[in-house]
Amino acid sequence: MRRAATAGLLAAVAAGCGDNAHPREVRATLASPQPCHVDVFFATRMVAGREATRAEIARVRTRLVANSKVKTFAFVSKKLAFRRMAKTYPEFAQSAPGNPLPASYEIVPRSAGDATALKAELRGARGVEHVSSARSC
Repeated sequence: MRRAATAGLLAAVAAGCGDNAHPREVRATLASPQPCHVDVFFATRMVAGREATRAEIARVRTRLVANSKVKTFAFVSKKLAFRRMAKTYPEFAQSAPGNPLPASYEIVPRSAGDATALKAELRGARGVEHVSSARSC
């Protein structure tokens, strides 16, 4: 049992859910992200036919930690994404049969040019379904 609990804790930290987060990693909130940001959406069964694995999400996090173009980044769980959508579109959230939204990372780049470079770098990462940036970048 102890070994299983340790393995679960290590998996959570590797996925960006632990308290030992990198200094540039921030906690996602219910509030909207900063005006200039890049969103990295992970694969879902609905679109890609499979869910992104924890290992794939952890590899993207590792890339973000090491990337000098990243000012801050936050992991947005499927649950938080659905809560945000429900806040903006309550009628849609009430009629949805489940949570169709993917987990994602919200990245605040150091500059608008960095946003373009980050999109290109992360687009081909395994487990990533879509990468986009805000119009303000």
